[in-house]
Amino acid sequence: MAADFESLRLLLSRIRKYGAYSDLTVLCESFTFRVHRCIVCPQSRFFDKAISGQFQEASTGHVTLEDDPRIVAKMIDYLYCADYEDSYEYPIEELVQGTLEPPKSEEQQNEISTIDEIAESAESAESAENNIAAAASVLVKQRRALINAEIYVIADKYQIEGLKTLAKQKMESCLQLNWTDTDFINTTQYVYGPNIPSHSEIRDILSRYSIQHLSTLEHQQRFHDILKSLAPFSYDFSFLMIKKVLQLEQELW
Repeated sequence: MAADFESLRLLLSRIRKYGAYSDLTVLCESFTFRVHRCIVCPQSRFFDKAISGQFQEASTGHVTLEDDPRIVAKMIDYLYCADYEDSYEYPIEELVQGTLEPPKSEEQQNEISTIDEIAESAESAESAENNIAAAASVLVKQRRALINAEIYVIADKYQIEGLKTLAKQKMESCLQLNWTDTDFINTTQYVYGPNIPSHSEIRDILSRYSIQHLSTLEHQQRFHDILKSLAPFSYDFSFLMIKKVLQLEQELW
């Protein structure tokens, strides 16, 4: 049974990678994702309604999304593979594994060739690559919780319940196992931001971890800034602090 599931997963991964036999096009900024209605629509009420209803998308087979294409790519990864990579370690073209088709002008292609030639001829290329890789590793660690929060929000927007659950689990895992004050603050600014709908599940996670890591956060000026500027976060944080104080009082008495 496990072997059969793995074979199916690999098959779906190949279909996802090359977009063969696709019958639905998702447009996002200048990028095009070739997907399959039989895979996307059953998992997303948004896509199901857009394609099966009396909407323009049903007749054209094109759906336009106004979201970050990197996050859209990860959402589509989940629809095919039941998982996604919560990092930006690769360029967007590689991240989407061939189903993303950014238009390239001749100038862009020449510019890329020139950069490649310079990189190949540079004497310290290997050292530079190592430095870049190390810096990228730090950046990835500082963004993973934020990426998962963005995945949660887009999953809620397009009504993909399984992806919401996975993104919430991954976000909490990042905060638990790979904590950085920077990632937490960036994630909190995003989740509690004015343009993001209220999501109590991930807000509760953030406010809880802010109490657990208060010993380091109190030294971060940006943490004090969000306490002043994000009223909903300040309320959630204060409410948990009050509960902690009351709990300590009960234990003492």
